[in-house]
Amino acid sequence: MNTPTTNTPKILGFLTVIQDAQQRLFGGYLLLNHLGRPLEFHCTAPVKANRAQEILYGSTIKPFLYGEQIAKTLFEKSKNKVSLVVTDLVDVLPVRLYTQVPVCLTKSSISQDPQTDQEAALENSPEKGLALNTQPEPPPSYRGDLFENKSQNIPPTSTTTSLTFAPSPGKTSVAPTEKQPSQFDHLPSFPIAGNTIYLSPDNLADRQGICQILDELGNDFDLGEPFQRIQEAIEEAQKGV
Repeated sequence: MNTPTTNTPKILGFLTVIQDAQQRLFGGYLLLNHLGRPLEFHCTAPVKANRAQEILYGSTIKPFLYGEQIAKTLFEKSKNKVSLVVTDLVDVLPVRLYTQVPVCLTKSSISQDPQTDQEAALENSPEKGLALNTQPEPPPSYRGDLFENKSQNIPPTSTTTSLTFAPSPGKTSVAPTEKQPSQFDHLPSFPIAGNTIYLSPDNLADRQGICQILDELGNDFDLGEPFQRIQEAIEEAQKGV
């Protein structure tokens, strides 16, 4: 007698980084079931690199912040096992190095590069020196599971990161701008289930598994919509801080 096989409902993780008016970065990670209902939501305490760190890390600063500092921290705090991680930021893709789960990119209504105009703003700032803060902010921290309404009661707890990021004095605040299509154009892409998916050139082998997962979800699952939820949830959480 053959035992019928059942497909385990897929859980998708949506991860992005939001920048506030003070140029602080907040990572948000929303886990949804196959119906689009939330299972978990996590966000980080604010992260910000000072000017010295921007110089020392150079062009690797954003992949380091988004992938190794923010995204990796959020992965470690989630309880459910996801089948696929979706982001709307190119610099989150390197987090694939720290997970066995496929990571892909899609465009959302809030797709933005949190540091798009940061260097231009610095050039217009009255203070452009290498000012090192003697009282740095703590490294990226876990703020709690907002879906369980714990965020207002749980203080930030330090992660295992070894680098501390502090505010950079003298910078001009810049409102987030919409991500330019050119940031996506250099990535391999393919349409599926009503969405356009982008992959890192280093992880093209993930395509088959991603297609299988998204085919099961169907055309009604908008991969860009959850990022709006993340942004609104982070903004709401900051009201109580």
